[in-house]
Amino acid sequence: MAPANNSCKFFTVMVLLLVGACPAHGQQNATAAMQWYDFEEARQLTAENEKDLFLFMEADWCGICKRMHREVFTDSTIQSLLSTYFYPVRIDIESKEKLTFNGQRMTSKAFSKKMKLNATPTTIFLQPDHTIIGSKPGFMDVEELWVLLKYIQSDAWERSSLEEYRDSISVNQ
Repeated sequence: MAPANNSCKFFTVMVLLLVGACPAHGQQNATAAMQWYDFEEARQLTAENEKDLFLFMEADWCGICKRMHREVFTDSTIQSLLSTYFYPVRIDIESKEKLTFNGQRMTSKAFSKKMKLNATPTTIFLQPDHTIIGSKPGFMDVEELWVLLKYIQSDAWERSSLEEYRDSISVNQ
């Protein structure tokens, strides 16, 4: 009877190991839960609803981009801010997918050059008329992106620098 008991233990351990691997899959599902738009759809929606565009410029090979998807875009507060105040768009900087920007049809790669992109990831904020509000290259953790989203969403960027805004909310909290 001992061999059967060992088989049961082995089976139980294997099941636990497989279940332990599930959180990584759950994180991917959380990222998938975030509503991302393609540029064309977001461009049309922002014209109708006056929300700004949040462009996440990324590349397939970019480990930092993947880290932001895993650690930042899975955060429910970030997802809520993005869905409420912006149309979030993922753009692969090396893609040949076409988009229309200011009446010009171009590839995502050409668009990236037009935006003078020099790092991935880069976050770009555009007003509904495609006026550039600003951009931020590199990794941002949840807190840093939260501050930036609130800064843009509240139109504080029209009145103060990001540093002044960050200092003002730190004092008030």
